Amino acid sequence: MVKDSKNTPLRKSSTPYKLLLDKDTKLPNPADLIAIEESDAEKYVYFDYEIIDFKGRTITIRSGWRDTYNQEIILINDYILVSCNCGSKITHLCSHVTKLFTRMIEKRDHGYFERFKSYPFTDTIFFNKYLTLKSHYYKDVKAVPKPEFGHIYKFENDIDAERFAPYHSFFLSPVKTKEEDSILVSYAIAAHYDFSIPFLIPCKAILNAEGNAIKSFVNFYNPEFGQERLDSAGKLLHGHSLDFNKLLNFETVHKHYRHATNEEKADLRHIAFNYWKSIVPLLKDQRNLFYHSFYNKLSYKGNLPKNSMRPIALTDDRVSFRFILSEHEGHYKLRHNACINGQDFEVGEVLPAKEPFFFSLKHAPELFYQFFSPEEGQAIGELVKAGGIFTILKNDLEDFNNGILSKLTLSYPVIFKLSKRTEPLGLTVKSKQIRVEDQGEYVAFIPSIVYNEGFDVPVQSGGTEMLQFNKGLFHVVQRNKADELKFKTFFMELHAAFNKQEALPYFYLSKETLRTELWFARTIYNLNDPNVTFTGLENLTGIDFHIQLPDIAVNVQEEKGWFDIGVSVTFGEVELSPEEIQKALKKRSTTLYLSNGKTAHLPDVFFEKLDTVFRSGTITDKGVKLAGQHYTLIDQLYNKVERPDLAKMVAARDKLFSEQENIPLVPVPDNLNAVLRPYQLIGYSWLCHLQSLRWGGLLADDMGLGKTLQVLTLLQHLKNKGFSTAPHLLLAPTSLLYNWQEEAAKFKCAGFSWNGTGKGYCRIK
Repeated sequence: MVKDSKNTPLRKSSTPYKLLLDKDTKLPNPADLIAIEESDAEKYVYFDYEIIDFKGRTITIRSGWRDTYNQEIILINDYILVSCNCGSKITHLCSHVTKLFTRMIEKRDHGYFERFKSYPFTDTIFFNKYLTLKSHYYKDVKAVPKPEFGHIYKFENDIDAERFAPYHSFFLSPVKTKEEDSILVSYAIAAHYDFSIPFLIPCKAILNAEGNAIKSFVNFYNPEFGQERLDSAGKLLHGHSLDFNKLLNFETVHKHYRHATNEEKADLRHIAFNYWKSIVPLLKDQRNLFYHSFYNKLSYKGNLPKNSMRPIALTDDRVSFRFILSEHEGHYKLRHNACINGQDFEVGEVLPAKEPFFFSLKHAPELFYQFFSPEEGQAIGELVKAGGIFTILKNDLEDFNNGILSKLTLSYPVIFKLSKRTEPLGLTVKSKQIRVEDQGEYVAFIPSIVYNEGFDVPVQSGGTEMLQFNKGLFHVVQRNKADELKFKTFFMELHAAFNKQEALPYFYLSKETLRTELWFARTIYNLNDPNVTFTGLENLTGIDFHIQLPDIAVNVQEEKGWFDIGVSVTFGEVELSPEEIQKALKKRSTTLYLSNGKTAHLPDVFFEKLDTVFRSGTITDKGVKLAGQHYTLIDQLYNKVERPDLAKMVAARDKLFSEQENIPLVPVPDNLNAVLRPYQLIGYSWLCHLQSLRWGGLLADDMGLGKTLQVLTLLQHLKNKGFSTAPHLLLAPTSLLYNWQEEAAKFKCAGFSWNGTGKGYCRIK
């Protein structure tokens, strides 16, 4: 093997490298197989390869021995492009590619790639849609139809037309042997003693001669190889068993407890518990159901001892629990009962014993119910382990309440049988909150009432009364169930899906729903209740939308008859520019895509507050500039208590505007040699009124009625009063500029100087 030149630049092994194919062998020429020497190149004596995928013109080969890598080979007429996923940096070829082709040459696999240059591999569309690769003899592959297509007519003659006949031949009704009749499929809930996660597994059993009872058990078997004659319910149960096999691996489940961490065990337990929620309704009618516990590996071979298979039955009837704390001399006792339709029953057995999923009642020991949650199973399991009773010394009651009882009183009704029982004290509501928890693809919502006495109570919890301690003394307090129900009902109205989740300890929505419906922003906007807050929003992951509503800040400043309105719209650290605000207002869409890639919700107040202002004003770098005559539009942009100056200005302008019909006539300047007609005097006075408001106006008298005189009179009035020191700009057709000068001279306008340009405008000072 030749070393690479040190001067050749390095490249990644994943970059395709061109190799010419020998005309005779149709494999790369040995002289072209150049790679860097590696210290562990001969680490393994054995080396093998196999095709694992084909797509388009690309073959994927896995090669090596214990350490394997994938090589992709692109076929192009008389050469190939080859790459490897080993991650090496090399100059020509990595050692894995070199080994692969060297071994092909040694094994004389001449023409190895040629078959992939002919039908059906060359028909890319046909191959990708209908075919797949299947192992064929030793390390070889062939193109076969995908399972969902079965056989394909006229493809490699897999279908024999002679096997299709127009008529059925005569045959007798099938007769089953006694052995076939006696074999049946039953199911077991199995759990390892030290890894208490029960799972469903099928097993074979043999019936007795009468066919009414099981004679013996054969063995468990992998549900993947289930009998084809299963009915729909059996196939569904096998499917659930397959899910358990993927989760726990029946072959190695007996080793899990040695290696899995407590967190891993807890995760597996929760997943399995949810599996059982779906399975129990299917098993309630199953006649042949058993419970099997084991220490060592599951028995896939050999007969199962009949005494290891305990017959049980499952039901999905809902059972609730309640507790009784009774006072005795020197101590208290805590008991529990299961409740069905208002009737109390004693709990019998729990399975598995260490981490219970199921329980029975003493009056029906073979019928098992599933706990509502793993946590409920753990709690009841502890009580069952204790013989059904917890005894608490009086001096330990406060510690017991802090560690155990307070948790039970949140979720379950607790009856307090005390020697000096008094009326419970009612708790008073302080605030309401909606706690948010990230649950992978879902978000859970827990509406809670916060009481002034320090209790934070989820409204979906089932408790009613609790103990409250103060300086060693305690009294019974009662939750405000009416307010809790009211808040729960209010929350359920926030989304239709919540109505179906009333019985759960939480509400939930998928993150996809939250994204598409922008639920958070809409809900926070519609709540409109300062006493209701969301908590835990900062802990959500995978949320690509801005949860909170935007902060909208407006600053109004008046200057020279104009309003400079600074507008700030921010979503967290993202601030919209005035142009972005205007664009959003024009689109009228409540959905906005932010520059950070998130989606945001624009509430109604955004449009109500800013739409008219942005349509009537001119965009600036800080917001919008609004003409003075639009003063009525700013009324909704400021707080009158915080800005009394603006409130006073608006009121004054309202008064002036309302008095337009009664505008006082303004005297004509004495130094103007003109007598204005009545309608000209009114027009001139109206122009003076507009000037006092710093408004513009349009004098639309017919031609020849003295509009020039009215404007000259206004200019003279402004000059005499000293209201204006800056020049006035007159825009007019060039032919009329001299007319203006003549009119000014005619009426002897005093103190005017003209600076005409001859281009259609002039300045008058």
